[in-house]
Amino acid sequence: MDKSLLRTMLSFSSEACIVLSRSMVVVAANNAAQKEFTLQSGDDLHASFDLSQSDADSVIRCFGSTSKTRFPIVGANGENVIATGWRIGGPFKADRLIALRMEHSLRIRSEFAEMTTAHRRSVQRAKRALVQNQSLQQQNSLLATQVETDPMTGLLNGPALRTRMEKAIKSDLPFALIYLDMNGLKAVNDTLGHSAGDSAIMMLADALRSNIRKMDAAARLGGDEFAMIAYGITSEDDLLAMGQNIARALSGNRIRSSDGTDLTLSAAMGAARWPADGTSITTIEKLADFAMYASKRSGRQIVIANQIVDGAELRGPPRQQA
Repeated sequence: MDKSLLRTMLSFSSEACIVLSRSMVVVAANNAAQKEFTLQSGDDLHASFDLSQSDADSVIRCFGSTSKTRFPIVGANGENVIATGWRIGGPFKADRLIALRMEHSLRIRSEFAEMTTAHRRSVQRAKRALVQNQSLQQQNSLLATQVETDPMTGLLNGPALRTRMEKAIKSDLPFALIYLDMNGLKAVNDTLGHSAGDSAIMMLADALRSNIRKMDAAARLGGDEFAMIAYGITSEDDLLAMGQNIARALSGNRIRSSDGTDLTLSAAMGAARWPADGTSITTIEKLADFAMYASKRSGRQIVIANQIVDGAELRGPPRQQA
């Protein structure tokens, strides 16, 4: 019996394979059989596998035919193993040997492959869910932005600005509300058309955007009416300076009239402070609106609510236009 030839033959299989004698003694075993079943030459299969009589009979039947026979046997640790056995012919015919391939390793690899595939699918599902969730969040964020935003200028709308004031009051954060109304927009629309009027509105929006702090917020209430909330501002001088900067930026824009002359843009501005001028949003809004119309009547760039005396007169000398 050439055992080296047997070992060479078994080495070509990646599965656990052994060669058995009629007495159930292992004649040769490949590396997989040694590693997975601790079987090696000289081992007794009965002792290694704790074969039942039924299992032993299944193995013995393989000595009777060169056809492959597939059957289950139970390992020493109780695990089920699928064995495939057949009689070895050729130069080993007289030795009455069988080859036995045990597919315990195949089952493990198959289950591992299935687990790996299931894990991969689970990861892919999780990734898809994450992408879908991120997309949904982006859509919700976009919808929320659209709900709060004036579509023409990109500034906040009126309800969104009011929400900002409600949050400021809830947080006990002082703020100033400034109302703005463009001067002469009707004349621009009547003489130059609504496209020119729209351009003037956008110029006022840009003047607001470029002259408010990052913490503040500006809104278009409708038509040529705008508003802004300036947090933490309580000083009259700070408010007047802010109004002058906005007026200066707006006046830097020109609208060309039909006769070739340039129309300078300007806006009336009125401000009221919480809580210095009023303790409710309704009061602040009314005072800012009243101050704005006082600005329009007086020609001042910005009027603060506490400058109004007896509902008509303004306290202090009129300020020069920028």
